[in-house]
Amino acid sequence: MAKKRANGEGSIFYRKDRKRWIYEYTVKDKKCSISAKTQSELLRKKEEIDKKILNYKYVFNDDTTLLELLEYNLKVKYDLNLISNTTYIRNTETIKILEPIYNTPIQKINENTILSFYSDLSKKYSDSTIQKAIILLKSAFKLAKEKNIIYKNIIETVKKPKSIKETAKVEGLTIEEQKELLSVIHKSKYYLIYLIALNTGMRMRWNISTP
Repeated sequence: MAKKRANGEGSIFYRKDRKRWIYEYTVKDKKCSISAKTQSELLRKKEEIDKKILNYKYVFNDDTTLLELLEYNLKVKYDLNLISNTTYIRNTETIKILEPIYNTPIQKINENTILSFYSDLSKKYSDSTIQKAIILLKSAFKLAKEKNIIYKNIIETVKKPKSIKETAKVEGLTIEEQKELLSVIHKSKYYLIYLIALNTGMRMRWNISTP
């Protein structure tokens, strides 16, 4: 069986079909790669990647909080281009939902803490928002287990809550309402975007820079 690479370990090789030098490496069990026209250019890029990975040799201890784990996970993924700007911003906002418990050392978060928190989630948020929060929660507990901060991942054994909020009824615009909207926005610089959205149902994705 091939040896599993640790974070940052990788290989450099030349792809004749692409006429580019390639550096393949692994971060958080995900295979990543960068390329360049020349070997020297690739080595410069590799050095930058290696420095970033080295910066994440964070020292975890018994007092490491849930928030520290969440922010560590998010920063590593963003800085190493594993997630987009949009995902970074969305996850940053989702972390705020975990505020009632995120300043607690993860070793002190037990099943009763999670059950009480889940109960509050079910009263305040939709199922889709709850799911996003739990995904982040699971990633933090998984990291804590990997770093031997905790010996048991309790999130895996606690059932996911279901929202008690009524599902909002969404209705599309009528033909007349669409015509009225287009008559108002026809001079907007986003007119074509609106037009495409109205005619295809496609969702817009804005390119937002992080702070």
